[in-house]
Amino acid sequence: MTQTPPLPAPRQHAFFLDFDGTLAPIVDDPGGVHMPDDTRDAIRALQARTDRAVAVVTGRALVDLVPHLRGLQLPLSGSHGHEVWHPGDPPVARSGMAPALEPAEARLRALAARHNLVLERKPGALTVHFRGMPHLEDIVRDAVGQEAERGDDLKALHGNMVAEVVLAAAGKGAAIRGFLDAAPFLGRRPVMIGDDVTDEDGFAAAQERGGFGIKIGAGDTCAHYRLASVAALAEWLDAVAESDLTAPPE
Repeated sequence: MTQTPPLPAPRQHAFFLDFDGTLAPIVDDPGGVHMPDDTRDAIRALQARTDRAVAVVTGRALVDLVPHLRGLQLPLSGSHGHEVWHPGDPPVARSGMAPALEPAEARLRALAARHNLVLERKPGALTVHFRGMPHLEDIVRDAVGQEAERGDDLKALHGNMVAEVVLAAAGKGAAIRGFLDAAPFLGRRPVMIGDDVTDEDGFAAAQERGGFGIKIGAGDTCAHYRLASVAALAEWLDAVAESDLTAPPE
């Protein structure tokens, strides 16, 4: 049974944060998502306490993520680990889709058109959204699963009202392991925070490296800990940052 998370020492840990459903509430239109000011302020405080060992690890394409992170300079991983950006790199630009995904696009686009769904084309994924149409879940997941089975270099990911064909080598766990190989994350214990099935391999990677995962909201998870909501996470991040102000030197 998952429990409320403890307050880890900021100078010993690295923090990896999902975006939708974690830093910002889920909305029907992914383009209309908004990160609350309390969450933005909490991230800024945590960056200062961790010497910037805070990153966003998301399934979103980075070009679609960056506009929602105004005022924050964070290392980023997008498209389930397919894209990586660090502060100081050239500005994020729209990338072409991985060639391995191209054969699936026409068939999934036809599926989306038949059922009035949204197909999102990302550099490392093809994502079919069925928010507001839960009765189509089996149809969408079956179609995405069939496309993933067509190639050894593809896999299916099923999340909150989405199903995706992604590159088999990608994943949030791989992204976290990559970040941990270099400063400012090197030598720290990772904390992965997310809300969906697509975050599970990130939780597992963090826990394999001596850290822990935090699941936002309900649902089965391998994460050791749980918080109830986006607002609860903002409060917890603030508490982590403030805990370091009076902590003895490590």
